[in-house]
Amino acid sequence: MKRIFSTVVFFCFLVLLLCGKGNGLSAESSWRESLARDNVRLWCTEAALFPDAPIYYAVIPDKEYYTDVENKSFYSILLDLARDNAPENAKEIPLFPLLSESDYYPGDRHWRQENLYPIADRIAQTMGVKMEDATAFRENRWENTVYLCSPVLDACSVFFYEMGENGIVAKKGDLYQKTPGVGYSLFLAGTQALVRIENPLCENGRSLILFRDSFASSLAPLFVGGYERIWLVDTRYLSHRLLTGIPELIGESDPDILFLYSAAALAATVMR
Repeated sequence: MKRIFSTVVFFCFLVLLLCGKGNGLSAESSWRESLARDNVRLWCTEAALFPDAPIYYAVIPDKEYYTDVENKSFYSILLDLARDNAPENAKEIPLFPLLSESDYYPGDRHWRQENLYPIADRIAQTMGVKMEDATAFRENRWENTVYLCSPVLDACSVFFYEMGENGIVAKKGDLYQKTPGVGYSLFLAGTQALVRIENPLCENGRSLILFRDSFASSLAPLFVGGYERIWLVDTRYLSHRLLTGIPELIGESDPDILFLYSAAALAATVMR
């Protein structure tokens, strides 16, 4: 039910964003800003679960940021809200100047993995980890979607967590879900509450906990070369009890924390 509600809210936001220009929708704008503020404030609660961890955040622009000049002011407001309400010690990673309309799929709101190396590299540099070199990645295609492979990604193991009869269970899966008609859900099997990526080729003692929406599914594999483990957490699909138990479940003593969300998700989705 929570997933259905979040989806409905998100599509309502898109309708307002695309169709509401100049129609006096100040109440809706205020609602979006309030929701975004509340969602960013949740980062403080989630960051408090790891009190000694370095914290980073990045807001992903929607494709409309590059195609709809009249709505650019909303994104400025959103970035200011993030800066004012993010955890006090969080470091912002600016992404807006690194993207353009061509970095998104023509018929989908998501970005294209094959164009994301500069984004992943900026994030990795800011967090002080070394990615695989760009030349290590090779392009493959499943149906109409390009995805990237590399020696590190070929060696990785992926685990998806779900509730079983006796509690949380981890099931091994694939980095890319190659089923007919899968679309963007090719990346990390689409909607997943908790995912773990293990990199056996890295021995630097570094781990990352990535609080995210669906955009991270295609980005996270690109900087997995810098970590022994990456955990992807989507709080929209976690109960409060499970979320507060994340530190014990994950068991990481000194992780990096990254909050990575699209503008549309922050302003139109109830994160928890």
